[in-house]
Amino acid sequence: DDVAERTLEMLTGAMKELAIGNPDRLSADFGPVIDVEAKRGIDTHVATMREKGRKVTQMPMADSCGAGTFVPPTLIEIDSLDELKREVFGPVLHVIRYRRSQLDKLLEQIRAT
Repeated sequence: DDVAERTLEMLTGAMKELAIGNPDRLSADFGPVIDVEAKRGIDTHVATMREKGRKVTQMPMADSCGAGTFVPPTLIEIDSLDELKREVFGPVLHVIRYRRSQLDKLLEQIRAT
């Protein structure tokens, strides 16, 4: 909690700098996800988190990414690690705010995954 706002500000600033595009371009930081099924799974996860009222920040993508299996860089603020039932393999970062006194408990939860 002590550094959450500043950290989120830095993360979203860094996300704005990312270039999404065809991986054959040296200017692209990352390309599409592996296939349509992977994109659908990530999109469904993001939509579910939004429906749960989680704050979701996504960066806009260039028009050139309209076709294909591109997923925009996404940051999702969650309340607990228990909200994640599976790995989300894509440009998605989940952030949990915690109090310094809760760090040991959070680390136990992470080790148990």
